[in-house]
Amino acid sequence: MQHHILFFVLFVLTACSTAAENLTIRLLHTNDLHAHLIPWRSENDNCIDSSDCLGGFSRLQTQINQERQRFPELILLDAGDRFSGTAFYTLRKSKDIARLMARMRYDAMIPGNHDFDDGLPELTRFIDNTHIPFLAANVTFPPNTSLSRKTRPGLTLYRNGTAIGLIGVLTEETKTSSGKARDITILPPLPIIQQQIEDFKKQGVSIIILLSHLGMDEDIKIANACPDIDIIVGGHSHTLLSNKNLSPRTGGTYPKVITHPDGTKTLIVTAGYGGHYLGTLSVTFNPDGRIISYQGDTIPLDKTIPADSETEKIISEAQTSLDKILNTPLFTLETPLPQTPGQTFCTESCAVGEVLADALLAAAGQADIAFLNAGGIRSALPAGMVTVQHMVQTYPFDSEAVTVDLTGREIQAFLTHGLTDYRSDDRTNAFLQTAGLSYAFSENDKKPLNVRTPEEPLLPDKTYTVVLPSFLADGGDGFPPQPHRHVIFPSVREALIRSLSRIPPKSFQNRIQKKEPATP
Repeated sequence: MQHHILFFVLFVLTACSTAAENLTIRLLHTNDLHAHLIPWRSENDNCIDSSDCLGGFSRLQTQINQERQRFPELILLDAGDRFSGTAFYTLRKSKDIARLMARMRYDAMIPGNHDFDDGLPELTRFIDNTHIPFLAANVTFPPNTSLSRKTRPGLTLYRNGTAIGLIGVLTEETKTSSGKARDITILPPLPIIQQQIEDFKKQGVSIIILLSHLGMDEDIKIANACPDIDIIVGGHSHTLLSNKNLSPRTGGTYPKVITHPDGTKTLIVTAGYGGHYLGTLSVTFNPDGRIISYQGDTIPLDKTIPADSETEKIISEAQTSLDKILNTPLFTLETPLPQTPGQTFCTESCAVGEVLADALLAAAGQADIAFLNAGGIRSALPAGMVTVQHMVQTYPFDSEAVTVDLTGREIQAFLTHGLTDYRSDDRTNAFLQTAGLSYAFSENDKKPLNVRTPEEPLLPDKTYTVVLPSFLADGGDGFPPQPHRHVIFPSVREALIRSLSRIPPKSFQNRIQKKEPATP
């Protein structure tokens, strides 16, 4: 009997000792906030009290505070793209975002491609004002900047005495998707990640989290290639993973689980776009650093979450300063100008894209053709009085308006490039909205068809003057750089406002025709 009692006591003590060696971490994460400091709808309407609006930094702060009360040692991470998207950034740059995110006390964050939209000086200011560890393992900054000292490839955190390794990587697309990222070098992420993993393993770190601004498709590839990664916190593709808010545009359940041949798992999490959701994940690891259980979801930041008073004060001060500019009336529209029907982007034939391209062509005066890339057009325009705020939301980027001379053959190549990555159900940033030019295309072969000016078909050897954003002329979205250019306006947005304030828009011409896929 005594032997049985002794065995039972030893069993209980052993079980308790083993359980005590397990580690549960609570992870919160955001991505692609894009300066959405206040709640908003999908079309960028400001609507703090409306039931159909989500997000806002005030609700985000409250939710983080509540989580910290329950889990004092939680880990808070951001997967990039805090800049560009609302007037808060367009007109005030990063200072409000930095102040608010510093209060949230992130443990680490990484750059996104749009965090380079105003060049390295603005990114440096943001890092200096947040004092948050900034990870960029596959990015090399020029030696004449301080960013090589202010960033690091990885970081080791400790929770309950256990080391957790963090690695941060950025998409190589940044060189073409951001207008002012030319001075940095971005290496392929996979070899860098593998080297960082090996470095962590040599230090005895068995739990590894990858912060990724690569997009969901690349995250899945990395997960399959690197079974030592336990969690990938993703961004860039604006994918929403959710267990309760599934829709045709939801990227699947939360988390996405990659199971490796040896039975280990990599969990991929990401929280959509614009701060509508906060990702929350709890993961328990055994003493060897293997995942033994997990649970979590993306939490909608809706009106049931109370405002944080100090955050509200900071945002209100910034909003008051902005309102003096944003509420300025500009011109009146008789009908609304939507984006692609049923979508929140300007791919295919798009009423707001047509009107903005027409306005840019009119502002240029003597140009023959205007190009605007769909990725630069971020929202529709409403009927009625259009204000500065509407225009900032619709075209938030600060590209110059420039003219270049292109042959018909080169224009055809531009249109072809704009169709290369076309997807009918998603934003295709390089897709070209045009004025002075119409074309058709087939989703099958992704080539421009029936390209013509109002007078005649596009002539391959004829030279045309084209007005376009400097972002495109500099090689943005992968277009061929144009070294010989002439700046006609310091801001595309100002050129658009000038034209639309003088000339009413034409009725919708549907000048880009999408051909139905051929029947097999």
